[in-house]
Amino acid sequence: MTGPIRDTTGERMQDAFIESPTRASKTAVEVVVANASEIGGGSDSSLEIVNAGAILSALKCVTVTSPNTVIYANNNIDFSSATVFGITIVAAQTNESTQVKTYGILRDSSFTWPVNTQLYLDINGSLTDTAPTTGFRTLVATSQGSGAIFINIQEPITL
Repeated sequence: MTGPIRDTTGERMQDAFIESPTRASKTAVEVVVANASEIGGGSDSSLEIVNAGAILSALKCVTVTSPNTVIYANNNIDFSSATVFGITIVAAQTNESTQVKTYGILRDSSFTWPVNTQLYLDINGSLTDTAPTTGFRTLVATSQGSGAIFINIQEPITL
């Protein structure tokens, strides 16, 4: 049997030749790779290229304002502003392309929170380890210890 190997999203990673264990009855073998980027193959599907709708700094939470355009997310304006799309990887000027990480491990030496600290959206796209008590509470990530966070964005909760 021949066919492409696909990641969990169905994206084609590479062509492969897979031998069926029961060739006579033509039983198929399915190979699933959970995170191709960690083994050196495929692309990081959690990294998006979008346009900056305003001047953006790196390592800030952003929300989508129109197709392919992002601005800083904010926990105290409205539900839409508190809906986090991801975290910027690089800074960008208005109308420039920028990279946004939407899921998974993000590493940066400026991350100094203790292990397993929950990180929430604050004002102007910032992350905070203090859960908001007014506006909206959006859980964005969990600290993996000094230098890393795990992004797993949740829907905003109205407070």
